[in-house]
Amino acid sequence: MSTGVGTAAGRHRMRPNLSALIVLVIIALLAALYAPVFADFVQAWLTYPEYNYALLVPLTSLFLLWRRWPTLRARPPRPAARGGLALGAGLIMLLAGVSSGVHVAQGLSFIVVVLGLVWFLRGRDAARVALFPVAYLACGLGLYRGLAISLGFTMQHITARYANTLANLLGAPSHRDGLLLTLGHTQFLVAETCSGLSSLLSLLALGWLVVGEGRGTLQYKLLLCLSIVPLALIANIVRVALVLVISQDISPAIADGFVHGLFGGMIFIITLSLLLLIRKVLLWLDRSTSLSLPRLS
Repeated sequence: MSTGVGTAAGRHRMRPNLSALIVLVIIALLAALYAPVFADFVQAWLTYPEYNYALLVPLTSLFLLWRRWPTLRARPPRPAARGGLALGAGLIMLLAGVSSGVHVAQGLSFIVVVLGLVWFLRGRDAARVALFPVAYLACGLGLYRGLAISLGFTMQHITARYANTLANLLGAPSHRDGLLLTLGHTQFLVAETCSGLSSLLSLLALGWLVVGEGRGTLQYKLLLCLSIVPLALIANIVRVALVLVISQDISPAIADGFVHGLFGGMIFIITLSLLLLIRKVLLWLDRSTSLSLPRLS
């Protein structure tokens, strides 16, 4: 009898060890498979100033997953064959990205592969718990080299056009020729660093975080996210217009040097402050709407 009990207890102890071993093997395989992909993305995040914020995205994703880890472990394992289909689709996406040289496909395939693995090994409920922390990686893995060129160039033109209009309204008679703004004998070029793309992408990543983790209904969260693009554009247009005004009223050297650098650092803080203010207003409207709804007795 004691031998049978001892054998059963030994098997019970072996199960957690076996599960931990399987998890370690899966992590090792994923690391070997995606190490070149992440190395390429990290290089891009470091190379392009607009993408520097993405270095924090994997850390944020891990933190969100750590917060949900007790809930994830509490879900009883219910392996599902459909998860294997998602896993297979993610691996096909990775192979297609590698063969075609499309780095975004390789990066986004990691999200599909991880969620497919969780779904396949732990079940649909566990995959739902892990969905947002893993999907948040798209804020970094969804970036590609051409985005800074195409979207940034569009934002440069928008900034140059409306900053010129605003500067004239504020009493600085500037003239625009493409991306070149002329004020008297001084010329200002709205370069890539003046496009506001860096602030926009960072704020969009924060907005997506608010959608997944913040309070309020989905409707108000989406309204908050939709306000990010116009806020970032308006703040950048005002920044460039003020540089033109200060150039006329004080000194072009001061405007293009100290003031330009100061405003460049402040634009993100100002836009983020406005975004938080809008969030407070939307949360207040959300609560007021819910309190004003008639209750059924």
